[in-house]
Amino acid sequence: MELLDITFGMYCEQSIFGLSLLFPNLNFPLLLYLFHFMILCVHRKMPIIVYEVNKEDCFIQLERHRCLHLKDCRLLSKAIRLPHLPSKTTTKLRRNFEGRIVQVQDMKELESLLPCLIREKKQKSTA
Repeated sequence: MELLDITFGMYCEQSIFGLSLLFPNLNFPLLLYLFHFMILCVHRKMPIIVYEVNKEDCFIQLERHRCLHLKDCRLLSKAIRLPHLPSKTTTKLRRNFEGRIVQVQDMKELESLLPCLIREKKQKSTA
């Protein structure tokens, strides 16, 4: 398209942020890099999973994000230890958890499944 514009004298310079967008120009690879970077930054939020660790008697909630190449993102995913104990929760409380509950035996098995480190959930202060 730009070749036809230049050939027939109807050339109208196109630019983004002051950078010319002609194909043989050196700025064209920069534009391709910016598009590539924007695509890599797109993440999709996956359904929440709550892991019940039997030996540790705790719940771990995993909020996963996936990159475009279908791998779990370590930067945006987070695993939070919930304040409720499985031994003291009722069926009604378990149904109120956001996400499905998956049982694992111990923390070693859980750490092999998680894409990120486990964080403690901060308690809200009433002061």
